[in-house]
This record gives sequence, C-alpha cells and structure tokens, in this order.
Amino acid sequence: MFVLQVDNKGIPYNGEVYCAYDGCIQNEWYYEFSTIERLIDYYPSKAIPVGSIDFVREAFKENNKECPKLPSNSNRPSIKMTLKEALELRASSNTNLFIKPTFAKEFTGFVHEGYSYTCLNHIPSHSEVLVYDVFPSPILTEWRAYIYRHKIIDIRNYSGDFFLLPDKEYIETVVELNRTSFPVAYSIDVAVLENGENVVVEYNDFWALGNYGIPNWLYVKCLRARWLEINT
Repeated sequence: MFVLQVDNKGIPYNGEVYCAYDGCIQNEWYYEFSTIERLIDYYPSKAIPVGSIDFVREAFKENNKECPKLPSNSNRPSIKMTLKEALELRASSNTNLFIKPTFAKEFTGFVHEGYSYTCLNHIPSHSEVLVYDVFPSPILTEWRAYIYRHKIIDIRNYSGDFFLLPDKEYIETVVELNRTSFPVAYSIDVAVLENGENVVVEYNDFWALGNYGIPNWLYVKCLRARWLEINT
C-alpha cells in the first residue's frame, strides 16, 4: 500500500504525490491519503510513503527505522567536516567549494562562491557536510538517469541545454561500477561540462526521489521495489 501526503485541505502535497497517485491508478495498486500528523495510523507497517522529505522521514521514525544512505554521494573525492569548518576553509582558501549535507535533504548542495546563503541560515554550524572541489569547467546541462536493477530505465533533463545529451557509455560504466553496492533503485545526476567531459554530480536514493518526467507507472514501480528492499 502507498500512503500519499496531503495537506489539511486534502490536496496532494507536491508533484511527486500527484505522480505516485497516477502511477498507483495505472498499476491498480492500493493507496490512501494522509497528512503528516496522521502517519502514526499507518505504522509500523510496510506502507510506502510519498510526499515531502519530512513526511518520509516521519514514516521511517514511526517504523522504527533509520533513513537509509547510499554507499557514496558521488564518484568524486570528498572530505567530511562540519559546516563551520567548511565555511572557514572557503574563507581562508578563497577557493570555490561544492558543499553538500550528509543528512539527506538538510539543504540542497551548492557551489559556495563566498557569498551569504539564506539556505544556511538555520543550519547548525556543527552539521556534517561533504566538501568537493568544483568541476574544472562550467556545466552546460544536467540530466537525471533513473537506475532500476542495475539498468538505465530513463534519463530526464532538469537543468541547462536539453539538446545536449550525456554519453550513454559513461553512464553505463558508472552503473556497472555501482552494481555490487547500490540498491535496487536509485538515480545518477550527470552533467556535461563545457570542455565536453561527462561527470557525476551526485547519486540519489529512490526512497525520496523527484520525478522529472519518467512515466508514473514506472516511478511507483521503482519506489515500491526500493521500499520492499528496505523492509526486507
């Protein structure tokens, strides 16, 4: 069963909820709507939550489970440190850095260029982050590759030039390298740089993954497979 988040007026919370709702109808799978306050009525169980990151985290909490983490956030080297240390490193080195939280969705990863960022205003200074060097060339386009059972099932553009495609063999190589350690369903965000290089921006677990346009029946199929894996 799917548990789909709605607000207090019964309206689906976000686009992913609409996608899951339609996908459940197409697959003839049972679903119910719930506010975040009513999640306690559905857990502990193997119900699949779809909604905001807070909604999904609350479902894990009510199910007495930790939010799963992928084996790595990217295929690039990174250093783990506190947010305070990362900001001090940026200031002392005067070098742009890509900063991403280790706690899923605490804030969206971004290139710190020395400005003040409102997304960090309420983040504790002791929060752990991953720090990466920035790419050697500007990003022209970014695509999300959806991976299911170690195969690329779809790719969708989410930023930049949608006429510029990433290299198929590059993504297949990355998928193969992840075969033994990654879950049944996840995504690879791939960028094409101005110098022509293909790079992995980040990996994302499917238990809370944005749908940038893959068919809704397939979206919920992958969600279901990942949640069954988590609850096995």
